[in-house]
Amino acid sequence: MTITGLFRTWHRLQSVIAFDGLPAVWGTSGPGMVSHFIMRICWRLILPTLGLILFSAETFHSFQVHRQHRTSPQKYYYWASLVLDSDPLNRHFGQSPEDRWQLRSAWIDPGYVTRALMLSALPAFVLGALIVRALAHQGVSEVLSFIVAMPLLVFGWFYFVGRLIDYRIGKRFHRIVA
Repeated sequence: MTITGLFRTWHRLQSVIAFDGLPAVWGTSGPGMVSHFIMRICWRLILPTLGLILFSAETFHSFQVHRQHRTSPQKYYYWASLVLDSDPLNRHFGQSPEDRWQLRSAWIDPGYVTRALMLSALPAFVLGALIVRALAHQGVSEVLSFIVAMPLLVFGWFYFVGRLIDYRIGKRFHRIVA
């Protein structure tokens, strides 16, 4: 077999691996587009998924710690180092003497992973704090509003960041190809 024959065989094998023969419905028009298409999907999906996994892991850990130290119904819930009030208008707490002695502040070290999540999703946490405070003035539990609003905000923020990364990669790819 000659060098030219090896080159032709390699080219045929490469076109089969790159899915050149698939119809246009699959969205593949060549080897360059396949890897570009995969990279565009990855950042939009991987970053929000990673953010939700980290948020749910910290939420699970906070619920476990809260359950271990719970002797009576507690007014305050700690998510990492954030203090959330379960009854912001004091409708249900304060009737009995035991409820008046609630620990309002505690020193909690959130850990490096939670700090990284809070710093990387800082705009989502700031907007979440505004939403939680606004709903607390209406009497909605800060715990409930935090647990409902924050996963949506974290997902939205990391999806936005993933789209920006995809845009930069796509812009660089088109500049290289052109």
